[in-house]
Amino acid sequence: MCTYVFWYQVSVFETAIRVFGGLLSAYDLSKDPVFLEKATDIGDRLMRAFGTKSGVPAGQIGLNGKFELVALFTRMGGITYEYGSCVCY
Repeated sequence: MCTYVFWYQVSVFETAIRVFGGLLSAYDLSKDPVFLEKATDIGDRLMRAFGTKSGVPAGQIGLNGKFELVALFTRMGGITYEYGSCVCY
């Protein structure tokens, strides 16, 4: 597992569709377990964004677990789709 010590926030939506989704796609095409391992790591870190009282994910999150509550309703569908495809693995 990687240790993320970034001081800046990342977009939950952008990270989910580009990093998380890309890793899942790479695993699906190659079946190389390293991609699934990294996707699981990033996915677990991104799941913290859903730990809000309302259940609406935070818009920004630090990969170290800190998040800023900025709900972006237009992006929720994309995030749901990426996490939904994770169920297959």
